[in-house]
Amino acid sequence: MSAVLTLSGWTQPSDAIASLLPVAAEAFDYSVHAPVEDALAALGNYRDVPHVIGWSMGAQLAMLAVMHGVLKPKKLTLIAPPVQFVQSEHFKHAMEEEIFRLFHDQYVSDTERLSSRFHGLIAKNDARRKQVMAMLAHHPHLHEITRWQPWLAHLGRSSLMHAAFERLPDTQIIHGTRDAIVPVEQSAYITQRAHHIKRYLWQDAAHAPHLHDHERFVAQIMRHHEGLA
Repeated sequence: MSAVLTLSGWTQPSDAIASLLPVAAEAFDYSVHAPVEDALAALGNYRDVPHVIGWSMGAQLAMLAVMHGVLKPKKLTLIAPPVQFVQSEHFKHAMEEEIFRLFHDQYVSDTERLSSRFHGLIAKNDARRKQVMAMLAHHPHLHEITRWQPWLAHLGRSSLMHAAFERLPDTQIIHGTRDAIVPVEQSAYITQRAHHIKRYLWQDAAHAPHLHDHERFVAQIMRHHEGLA
């Protein structure tokens, strides 16, 4: 079994993180498992992987798996981790409900247009926007609606507001301060409830810090990974 398990973001290639790492890493493609309960069951096959890395929705799923005892890593890395994607009465640091509804409808009716728009959102405000956009340019399974639509619906209702973040292991968060999809207030919410979690804010990065600065990202992952090899 690999030393690292990675979970990518919604509609992103499953190996988007694993392919960047200099250590043996396996990518978990949760898009083929729906609903979320099926994905958690499948993650049970990776129960003892020592280091789990999740980006965006993959970070949320990784946290759920750890909290449910499905995964038992010694180290956890969360990249732009969302508490919830859509605003509610008690959680405002997220997408407005009406905007999410329009986003959902456009994904179903005009996936090609949504593809360009979503990549633009990932790279929005990033100081290296052109570089990030170039690396996002060709992600063909964004168009596999039957695989991703159930997960988009899950995004609309998922929330970790009352989650037991204190159950997470040795955890680091990497979050771009310019993130237009998951505001930095979301990762602050997590660290305020679990003081053992370390948060690293990247001042010039947006929603994809691993694409903003690959070398810096790998160096930070490997520092966190020390002692597991």
